[in-house]
Amino acid sequence: MPGAFHSLLPLIRKRKAKRGRRRSHPKENHLAASAGDPSFHLKSSTSASSRDIGCLVEPLGNLFLSGTPRGNLRDAGLGALRPLPDDLLLDVLGLLPARDLAALSVASKALYVVASHDPLWRALVLDELGGAFDIAGSWRATYIAAASRGGQAYLIPPRALRIKGF
Repeated sequence: MPGAFHSLLPLIRKRKAKRGRRRSHPKENHLAASAGDPSFHLKSSTSASSRDIGCLVEPLGNLFLSGTPRGNLRDAGLGALRPLPDDLLLDVLGLLPARDLAALSVASKALYVVASHDPLWRALVLDELGGAFDIAGSWRATYIAAASRGGQAYLIPPRALRIKGF
């Protein structure tokens, strides 16, 4: 298995439960409900629940839509790529091969979020694998399964990391 994909395999960690006041987050943004278009839905949170699998990050607008004023990890994590808008950054990353995209995702939290964007991996799966693949929960997990196990899907798909402040 290529070394760049080791960081994408699921890690099992036990976390201590935080005590204190819990905030409930709505599933959809109030702006999306007022837009009038039923197909237009924005998620207000990017954290994955224990039931979700695959990549659940949406780089476009996560900092704007987050309800809490956390630190801006995007600017610090992107470095010289910071001036690029998210859509242009995704277009540039779409030109990279899978090995480089996986290596880039371990450089910082912000690059992990952007490099884990599912449409990037969808394009790689469809271009490189054609129709010779089994769906493994997400496009990124499908590519990793095909590259590391000869096309067999994982029994347990890798989960997305929870990145706060992006």
